[in-house]
Amino acid sequence: MTAYAGRWTISAAALAVVAAIAAAREQQGAAPASPRDAGSDVTAAGGSSPKWVRIVESDEGVLRLALAARTYEPVDAASNSPEITLVSVMHIGDRAYYRRLQKVLDDHDLVLYEAVAPPGLGAESVDADDATAMAERTRARMRLLAAGIESEKRHEGAYPASLAALGESVHTSRRLARWLNAAGVDAWGRSFVYVRSEDGAGFELKSLGADGREGGEGAGADIDWSSEEPLTPQDLAIVSAEDEEHQIQAKLARAFDLAFQLDEIDYERDNWRNSDMGVDELMRRLEASGADGGVMLDLLSGSSFPARVASMVLSLVEMIPGAAPRGKLMLIELLGSSDDLLAATGPMAEAEALMKVIVDDRNQVVIDDLRKVLDSGEMDRSGSGAPRKRVAVFYGAGHMPDLADRLEEELGFRDKGAKWYSAIRLDLAEEGIGESEVLMVRGMVRRQLEMMKTMSDGE
Repeated sequence: MTAYAGRWTISAAALAVVAAIAAAREQQGAAPASPRDAGSDVTAAGGSSPKWVRIVESDEGVLRLALAARTYEPVDAASNSPEITLVSVMHIGDRAYYRRLQKVLDDHDLVLYEAVAPPGLGAESVDADDATAMAERTRARMRLLAAGIESEKRHEGAYPASLAALGESVHTSRRLARWLNAAGVDAWGRSFVYVRSEDGAGFELKSLGADGREGGEGAGADIDWSSEEPLTPQDLAIVSAEDEEHQIQAKLARAFDLAFQLDEIDYERDNWRNSDMGVDELMRRLEASGADGGVMLDLLSGSSFPARVASMVLSLVEMIPGAAPRGKLMLIELLGSSDDLLAATGPMAEAEALMKVIVDDRNQVVIDDLRKVLDSGEMDRSGSGAPRKRVAVFYGAGHMPDLADRLEEELGFRDKGAKWYSAIRLDLAEEGIGESEVLMVRGMVRRQLEMMKTMSDGE
């Protein structure tokens, strides 16, 4: 899921759980719920079951939300191209789910993963001979570092002793630490110079420019933080959003007795590459499309109303007996209806423009990266008869239908089949959830989807 879709789902799920728990006490004697798809762990290509997300219910009353890892092979069997596996994921799930996914991903030669990077760290390439573009990227990274340094001062009351200490701060999430470490070098690949003032009241950051020497002119001129525009609330929001999103997602996971993806998956692998837009590029695309970039900034900063409501409601959910398993039930039903949810939103112009950028345009980054890998031959088989190398694309399930189409139509691959992984498991009998509650929750989801579709049709 993207940041936008993720925040919406958090709010909807949190509010729906409270409603479900309250309504469940009034629903007695309803008809039994019908069992769902009881599919196996492996589904052959071309099957009639959902391709990416499905709900599985066993005869023993165990309910699972399952996501697919679907493998594609080159149509040309003689090609040296690798197999490509689209590994769909959701941001919260059972801890065992992420452990299993980690093993799956570690079994690949290259992993391209989803992560909207801060300004200056996106996958968008920069011509090394373009002095202006190189300086702009350096300034963007410098601003991120400066925002991280100021954030640390607010937490600790003092500026960090070094940039390395900034990345190791206990207040820094694992992903933000990766960003700050990556931003520690300028566009020319040299570490920024960082110095705290003697009185501890300020700091200086400096890039030595293209020539790597003090002073200089033109492309070789130093870039000093003291000469840059002061930090804005948006600059600080890029850093705080990481903490805010981490806190909300972690709270959601804790409330429903689940785990948070970024806490469970280890991205620090030499063969893992970020394959996504940066925030700066994302905002440029949104503005060009006519979508409201301000909405995205609010969501990134955690200041949006849905984010605040979600945080408040989840605090209440944690205190309600029996909320965790019922929260899982609601999440399973909501996310298992993702196809219907997208259809219910309808063809609203602004929604289409937004989704084109945050899904289609970001998917194009992945396809471009895959094309570079295929063209470079780095993933070719080492010799005749050697097994094909394997590439994984680790992205939210909402991206997968479009990515799969592009793999087939643009890159010449075909669906080889899928393995399904249980993201959330719920034993209804063990948790004391009766058939009437299950039926009631499913009815709530169905009515909500119908209401959304009615509203959409009226646009």
